[in-house]
Amino acid sequence: WHNNSGASLRVLIIYKSQTKIDTKYQIMHYLLATIIFTIVLLTSTYGLSGSVELDGLNKQQLSLNIDPTTNKVTIVLSGETQAWFAVGFNGTDMNNTYTVLSDYDSTDIYEFKLGSGTCSPQCDKELKPTFVVNSNSVDDGVRTINITKPISYNNPDYYSFPTSPGTIKLIWAFGIKGQKFENGTDMQNQGNKKSITLS
Repeated sequence: WHNNSGASLRVLIIYKSQTKIDTKYQIMHYLLATIIFTIVLLTSTYGLSGSVELDGLNKQQLSLNIDPTTNKVTIVLSGETQAWFAVGFNGTDMNNTYTVLSDYDSTDIYEFKLGSGTCSPQCDKELKPTFVVNSNSVDDGVRTINITKPISYNNPDYYSFPTSPGTIKLIWAFGIKGQKFENGTDMQNQGNKKSITLS
């Protein structure tokens, strides 16, 4: 009879080599899947954020934190207490721009769809509030409002915030010292060349 031990040994070596190769591919596939899952998890968990100084004179600043997993955006807006202050989203002028405003000498916060600059505030449309107030505080003459609202709302008067990295055009303003917005005769300062970058 013939001795097949040599052939059997070669088959065993080839089998073990193939098994090692298959195991390496399985490990690589697992590691790659883990990396992809981690990236997706981190992106969905932390969402988007950004901040910008709107006006140094009025200490006016804006921060956004967008969480697509909860469909919520947190808006933190600050400015000096001596006047109302506001920020408008995705606009280059007042006309039809969605705006969040903190009024003078009160804790009142408003959402507006603005009219043209020549007839404001009379032609501005006050919107139904869609936000929850997290905090509204004053420190060293600066009021900071912190609100959370839906990223999007089923009404074209409201702005739908983005859920992917990019920039939002902004307009901003603050009022005459000592005037509430509804009684305002003019603005102390305003601008339309700001934007906030979200990443």
